[in-house]
Amino acid sequence: MDLLDLWRDRISVRKVLNLIDHLPSTSHFVAAIADDPDLPPPPEEGRRSGPRLTEWTPEVRALADLIDRIGALIRVQVAQNSRGRPPEITPYPRPDTAARRAERRARREAHYALVARVKRRRSHPPGSA
Repeated sequence: MDLLDLWRDRISVRKVLNLIDHLPSTSHFVAAIADDPDLPPPPEEGRRSGPRLTEWTPEVRALADLIDRIGALIRVQVAQNSRGRPPEITPYPRPDTAARRAERRARREAHYALVARVKRRRSHPPGSA
């Protein structure tokens, strides 16, 4: 593709912007934007918790699994050679999908429902007025 086609009316601005939006995070363009001191930082709430699903290749998944297993081994080693609780090892971030968000939301709602049931039982124990 030639960017001159934009001025020759062969491609639309929308298509060019769409192509830019889908560049991998390892592209030179994304790196240049990230290093631009004149651009404001992205808002915190818009940040991703993990890599894009399109960049989650089998090789990246294998490396993430290796990193997590090495972290588990380090935790076991620390636990064996020290007193007290070993530090929590943060797992390598995975892509965040709508299915994972829905699963987390369902787990959180189930937790809150259980907490509410326990609180109701504690405030009205069996055999009380």
